[in-house]
Amino acid sequence: MNPLSRRLVSPCLLSAWLCIPGLSAQPPLATWQAVGPGFTSAANKPFVNEAGQMAYGNSTNGFSLGAVGAPAQRNLQPFLASAGLGLDVVYCVTGDNQRVGYLVAHGLVDDAPGATKVLAAENGQVPGLPDGVKFSPATFLDSTGAYRYFAMTPSGIYVLPTVLKGTGIVVSGGNTINDQAVLRGPADDFKPIVRAGSAVPGLPAGYVFAGQATRRFDAVVNRQGVAAIRARAVQWNPPSPFPLQNAEGIWTHDPAAGLVLAVTAVSLGSNPLGDVAPGTDGARFTDITLGPSINDDGAIAFAANTFNFSASPPYRSGIWSGPVHDLRPVHLFGAPVPGLPGVTFDVAFNNAGIKLGTGRTVCFTSVLAGSGVTAANNVGVFVGTSTNDVRLLARLGGPAPGQPAGVTFASFPGDAVVIFGVNRVAIRAFIAGTGVSPGVNDRGLWATDDFGNLQLVARIGDQIATDIGVKPMGGDFILQHGTGQDGLASSGNRAGQLGVYNNGFANGSYAYLLRVGTATPSSPKLGFAFAGGVLTLDWPAGYRLQSNAVASAAGWVDVPVNPPFAANPAGLPGFFRLAK
Repeated sequence: MNPLSRRLVSPCLLSAWLCIPGLSAQPPLATWQAVGPGFTSAANKPFVNEAGQMAYGNSTNGFSLGAVGAPAQRNLQPFLASAGLGLDVVYCVTGDNQRVGYLVAHGLVDDAPGATKVLAAENGQVPGLPDGVKFSPATFLDSTGAYRYFAMTPSGIYVLPTVLKGTGIVVSGGNTINDQAVLRGPADDFKPIVRAGSAVPGLPAGYVFAGQATRRFDAVVNRQGVAAIRARAVQWNPPSPFPLQNAEGIWTHDPAAGLVLAVTAVSLGSNPLGDVAPGTDGARFTDITLGPSINDDGAIAFAANTFNFSASPPYRSGIWSGPVHDLRPVHLFGAPVPGLPGVTFDVAFNNAGIKLGTGRTVCFTSVLAGSGVTAANNVGVFVGTSTNDVRLLARLGGPAPGQPAGVTFASFPGDAVVIFGVNRVAIRAFIAGTGVSPGVNDRGLWATDDFGNLQLVARIGDQIATDIGVKPMGGDFILQHGTGQDGLASSGNRAGQLGVYNNGFANGSYAYLLRVGTATPSSPKLGFAFAGGVLTLDWPAGYRLQSNAVASAAGWVDVPVNPPFAANPAGLPGFFRLAK
């Protein structure tokens, strides 16, 4: 319900010929509260739990954990140094009751008040596997030097894709490759739930999970501890060096049900075929390109390719979301873009993780094609539940809300899009145009209000009122992409709070907790004029005039007229107001 529909606005006292407009101030979209100071380091991505506690890594003391008004700095250097895990925290997740899980260069650590435990360490023994099976360095760092990730529930159930080395580990050949696994559990019961080389639930006999050289396991977990795992499975026909069948899939896992096949994609072979991809007129999934995500409703989301001999073109890509047995495409190659006549979706673009919100809502970026599309406007950010209802939030080359004419969006980094609250979206973006200087004021932070409209939160170079005074926003805004409901932690929580790190450089760096809400519009003004014995009332469109003989909460009735309304004041009621 629009909040104005229940608010009394603009009472007009005719007996004194005075109209009181009932104006209200325009509050900001977000209120800024400082959690703690930070350091000029790109590792300071903030993670926020449901209580508004925030953790953010830094290279000086491991990480910082705190809430508004009670910043608690945890110095982890002595522990990390004694454990030999490396001092730089590269990724941390905030759980309940001040629990934080964090990944460092050579390990994964569970840190709860009064208890710190190493769950995984480079070259350390893998729990639940035979002696001599150890964590490979590739568990924590890939071949390009990029750090891996883990997932954690608020209660401290971890999910970690791992690469294995050591005794009995086979890395080449056929169905004997066993060099990766997914571990799940709390700190005192952390163990494998799936491993390469093991039989594959839901697929025909002979299929085994493939090794990490073929497809690295990807795993996420929701608040209830249900994991979603993307993996590849193969069926061999010895002594051939090539697999007879190639299949990819998404499996869900909980301790009661074990591994359950949710989605099948097949790129080689016909036993089985890939699942029919909803919304594609019979095309089948051939491979899963991104994901999975899993939210607390049990819905999943993923990107995939499809193939259909009878279609033109036969190959298509898209993003699907929803309950396992009721998936729908949210993005589909070639589908028309709602609200943009003649424009179609091309390929999904720069989607660092599938941003799944509540229900089946997904936020994604996509390349566009068709009427009027050029290299200057061919990328958009969208949110929705299906190809029929997705909404364009922002477009490359389009006007940046809250900015002067001529200032447009120039880039949408895929790692800085967050869904939080009830499918509210925050976007960090680069801008260009009139008055924009690269590296000085060329980026900003936007968020949707309660009506889904994108509004400016802050721009680099702005002076922002915070609870510790007016602070200049310098350097950059840093977010952790995701939704907080896609199986990975993020900068947003379900309470509508957003953690933002401003890497201010010379201006000082701070971690802020933002409470984001709708900017309340000013109350409409009931205008009046009196001339020649005639009173004329005027008001904006979208409101109706109501009258009452007395200024009370009850007794107001609609006056069935349109603006402007002119009448002899004799005999008119004493008070008027506007209603939505």
